[in-house]
Amino acid sequence: MIEALLQDIGLSENEAKLYVALLRHGQQTISFLSKKTGINRGLGYVLLHDLLEKGLVTKSARGKVLYFSPLDPKQLVAYLENKKKDIGDKQERVQAMLGQLAAITNPLTAKPKIRFYDGAGGARTVLDSILSAESASLQAYLSVAETVHFVGAEYFGRFLQKLTDAGCALDAIRTRETDKDGSDALSLESGKKSRRTVRKAPQEFAFPMTMFLFDEKIAILSSPEENFALIIESKEYADMQKKLFEMLWLSLERTTIRIGILHSLSGTMAISERSLVDAMLMAIDEINVRGGILGRRINPIVVDGCSDPDVFAKQAEELITKHDVCSIFGGWTSASRKMMKPIVEKHGHLLWYPLQYEGLEQSPNIIYAGAAPNQQMLPAVDWAVKHLGKKFFLVGSDYVFPRCAHEIMKGRLQELGATVVGEAFEKLGGTDFKATVRKIKQGKPDVILNTINGDSNVAFFRELRAAAISPKNIPTISFSIGEEEVSRMHPESMVGDYAAWSYFQSIGSKENARFVTDFQTKYGRHRVTGDPIETAYWTMYLFAAAVKKAGTDDVRTINAAARGLSFAAPEGNAYLDPDNGHTHRFARIGQLQEDGQYNVVWSSETTIKPDPFPPYKSQKEWHEFLDLLYKKWGGHWEHH
Repeated sequence: MIEALLQDIGLSENEAKLYVALLRHGQQTISFLSKKTGINRGLGYVLLHDLLEKGLVTKSARGKVLYFSPLDPKQLVAYLENKKKDIGDKQERVQAMLGQLAAITNPLTAKPKIRFYDGAGGARTVLDSILSAESASLQAYLSVAETVHFVGAEYFGRFLQKLTDAGCALDAIRTRETDKDGSDALSLESGKKSRRTVRKAPQEFAFPMTMFLFDEKIAILSSPEENFALIIESKEYADMQKKLFEMLWLSLERTTIRIGILHSLSGTMAISERSLVDAMLMAIDEINVRGGILGRRINPIVVDGCSDPDVFAKQAEELITKHDVCSIFGGWTSASRKMMKPIVEKHGHLLWYPLQYEGLEQSPNIIYAGAAPNQQMLPAVDWAVKHLGKKFFLVGSDYVFPRCAHEIMKGRLQELGATVVGEAFEKLGGTDFKATVRKIKQGKPDVILNTINGDSNVAFFRELRAAAISPKNIPTISFSIGEEEVSRMHPESMVGDYAAWSYFQSIGSKENARFVTDFQTKYGRHRVTGDPIETAYWTMYLFAAAVKKAGTDDVRTINAAARGLSFAAPEGNAYLDPDNGHTHRFARIGQLQEDGQYNVVWSSETTIKPDPFPPYKSQKEWHEFLDLLYKKWGGHWEHH
């Protein structure tokens, strides 16, 4: 009631709040008054000086700190008397000047108008005024996260829907932002139904406020920190802003679909990963020759992960924030994937991961194209127990995939009544396997299960043969050695050993014959294909199908569109499970031949539905197992 009365006699709403606060609390600083009234410091300072001029408050200083005090409320009567007298004086002066004003008025001159609005309520008023725009086409610089935080997610969402319902087309420039409150409004993207076209500026140019251009007006919404909104009505200023918008708009026009390819081109994993890049570039060339996707060419940005999980994380961040790619394809080791996972999740982005892996993971921001444990290692263990023996030695690189794979396989071996006679790990990239091979000889296993990755395999198999361990007396089943790795090793010494994959180059399908021929025609007759290479190839086609289905290169829309898609891959039909983001794959066992190719000695009859969490532990227990490894390695996913 008091504040309403003060407004009736001419104080603004915020002036009334400040005056009443002073009456209640006495002499106070602007900081105290700002907290009590919810009026930001800058605006409060201006309003207090207005009250000072009106003779209702006084100001004093203690050092550098200003204090404001209320005068006796009786001064309100004096204020009204002065106001009445002032109005009378002004009326007389205006009356005397009317003739002069009329004489100098140019009817063709339009002066700018600026209307200031305070707080979230004022910002909502400005948004409402945009809905009554005469023009059916609007432009905007959008700081979506700040605006959602300022006016509220629900309100901003309704505003966007009302724009669509009113038939307004919106061209907007925004940057990829961190979601402040989980709002769906942050998914604001291009769409035919919404009549919106959104182009993205680099993240380092993130806008601090939102600006709408409509009719001959500019509407500005600040961040919640500055807490204001305003409308500028000026033909010249509006024209200038629209021209600046058009310049930036044209510079951001996307004529290509930009993707990131992130693999190790150097270091211990380069032996395996370089060929995946070749396969993806071949698929991209094939797609582009046929017209690309949605009439746009795929533009790959290839970067080196350097066989270092930390570098993978850094490069993934830059592909998203600096290069604005719509998908990232890459990673071989699970350590590299584990480091990229929080990056793509933070940005709501999408990683296409091509490798068979240990499972125990399911992220909405990763498409797991490679085999899950129940599609590779468990069928291989079943086959080995049935055909090769019941005593096993497990050897692997010391990082997350082999550690988890061994835990899973030991669970299956125990279930089947088999025995683990020994286990050993060597650092990723390590070359000293003398002690490991001594343990193998002492354990006298029937079979070696090998999860070593990268060029360490060269040293491991050399040490095996030096100790007279061969496929004839103790065969090895490898889970990360394919045709590409064999071609760079000594295949003659490995003839008779086994590998478990979903694909081998020797598969006799028409699709595979065409794939192998095209790969060798492009890169040389000496080149070979293999499971990760083939997976990297058809994953690009699955991506193209998802973009075509989505009708846009928006990351979230692509992610949703990819679920449930399938592709006639060289290995057979590859289907992306809509529930867990993994693909349905065949399981196959191959035995290495003298020509460096694998003869398929066993294959599942149909594709196997992926199950990333084997039943030997609960999901909670598997996560606890992973946490222990991570802590054991000092916050890394591999042994340093």
